[in-house]
Amino acid sequence: MRSVFKLPDSEKGVRFNDGKVDPYGNFLAGTLTMEGAARGKLYRIASNGRVAILKTGIAIPNAICFTPNGQSVYFADSLENCVKLYRYLPDTEQLSEPLQVLDTKALGSAPDGACVDADGNLWVTLVQNGKIAKFDAAGNVAAVFEAPVDTPSCVAFGGRTLQSLYLTSIKDTGTGRIVSSHPHGGHLFACEDPSFRGMKDYLFS
Repeated sequence: MRSVFKLPDSEKGVRFNDGKVDPYGNFLAGTLTMEGAARGKLYRIASNGRVAILKTGIAIPNAICFTPNGQSVYFADSLENCVKLYRYLPDTEQLSEPLQVLDTKALGSAPDGACVDADGNLWVTLVQNGKIAKFDAAGNVAAVFEAPVDTPSCVAFGGRTLQSLYLTSIKDTGTGRIVSSHPHGGHLFACEDPSFRGMKDYLFS
């Protein structure tokens, strides 16, 4: 095992939260503070040790995932109650103005983890009301599903045919913001459906 990046000593009280490998083999990872202050950053970490800061002033980074063509990235600061879509290319050094803003407040929750399927739909967990929302590529709500637990936290496609939807959940964040009252809070769930068509994740390289 080797270390590819360590937070600077100046980042006291900061920890990593959401992360995903981009189409070019880099790892994107966001940081947060336990008290919820907007001191988090979104880092892009290359295997050669090169680090870029794509965004600053983040409270709770979440929902990092990429469109099927690899040219755009979804990202959310959960306290903003929306997911934003940004242009993303190999030479992107900073996220600019969003191409889309997907409102989750209208669905009754801040966004948490997310993934994209092979058809370009965004699947995002609604951690505050026990649901999963599916947005189409145009940014419209295509469907809202009841989760099997009250605190769904992230979704991902897997299995041999990528037709299984895996769902993580929260038992207790340790901050008091999200605490499950469900007996299966904190469990991992899986649902297989022939209508699902996931997309393979990228590898860090």
